[in-house]
Amino acid sequence: MEKTQVISLPPVYQDSVEYGRILLRDGSVAMVHIANEKDVASIKAFFGRLSKDSLYQRFLGFCKPDESQQYLFSDDRDPQDHLSLVVTRVINGENRIIAVGSYFKNDAVSVEVALAVDDHFHCLGIGSSLFERLSVMAEREGYQELIGYTHIENQHMLDVFRHSGYDYQEEQDKGLMKVVVSLVPTQDSAARAEKLDALFTEQSLRSFFHPKSIAVVGASRRPKSIGYRVLNALKESGFEGELYAINPNVNEILGVPSYPKVSAVSGAVELAVIVVPSSLVLDIVDDCAAAGVRALIVISAGFAEVNTPESVALQQALVEKARGHGMRLLGPNCLGMLTTHSAVSMNASFSPVFPDQGNVAMLSQSGALGIAILSMAKARGLGLSSFVSIGNKADISGNDMLQYWD
Repeated sequence: MEKTQVISLPPVYQDSVEYGRILLRDGSVAMVHIANEKDVASIKAFFGRLSKDSLYQRFLGFCKPDESQQYLFSDDRDPQDHLSLVVTRVINGENRIIAVGSYFKNDAVSVEVALAVDDHFHCLGIGSSLFERLSVMAEREGYQELIGYTHIENQHMLDVFRHSGYDYQEEQDKGLMKVVVSLVPTQDSAARAEKLDALFTEQSLRSFFHPKSIAVVGASRRPKSIGYRVLNALKESGFEGELYAINPNVNEILGVPSYPKVSAVSGAVELAVIVVPSSLVLDIVDDCAAAGVRALIVISAGFAEVNTPESVALQQALVEKARGHGMRLLGPNCLGMLTTHSAVSMNASFSPVFPDQGNVAMLSQSGALGIAILSMAKARGLGLSSFVSIGNKADISGNDMLQYWD
């Protein structure tokens, strides 16, 4: 019989194993990349912020890594010998490392793995995601096993191993728990990855479909403007949550209180719909992050669809900024979205058509085609549960929406 090579694939929500986004259990986002020499100072600061308990669990004692270890964590020259992944999030305007996962060569067939997560980000699935990625990367280098050592009372780390779906063995070794994990994927490991993918994706999109409050950034009193049409559509659709207009020049629009910026709103804002010129969007995203916004719909055009080096770079900067702040992004260059759910009834788009309630969900990349089909559905009495225009799909894709609707 021919020998079959097992090919390990990351879950579909990952941009790649080595870099991109991580969806967390609370629906927020973080970024991951292979640690390199630019991360030395940030890694040192990360370990400096860890609590004594976290240091004790990571290094099996209360010591912090010395300078040589810090450089080893950030050395990406020989993934056959060792490699580290770092997870980052923008906190108080600073891009900080919130987790470090590493493997180090043990022998010809195995590597030793170790993880550390910032105390404020425990129980969000970061450790499991790092373990999953390190497993795939170690298997690519030809290794067959991961070995982990942890204190017997460290249930969080033990759960990462035990719930991975991989075959594993445990044994007590000098007061520690030694865990040996096979890197051969199993039906259980694949099923677990798919389940977490679905759960975390659904959670990350809830603020789009069930927001308690919405701010329209770029709302206007001019009836022909998109800012006016979006705000009016939200009012006409019967959205019952808190609604805010963002315009520094007026105090109210269509009876909705207006504020100069999102961070000036007196209440919490969960979803922001952005309809300002593309050159202003990045600053708006920073302000939304400062206000605790969880989800962004960027209707504004002038990004990668223009197909110039500057517009493509602007879209990439938008995605990185939104993800860095932990937010998900619909668009840019999109029509918006709507849902007819009786508990929400929200038209966060500039579509003049709001369909009847139904059981069919629809996605369109084209705004013009979307409006045409919404009009046809209305005329024929076909109810929709929701409609989403994904535009340039810089972050949220058709796969994300299919998983949410499923």
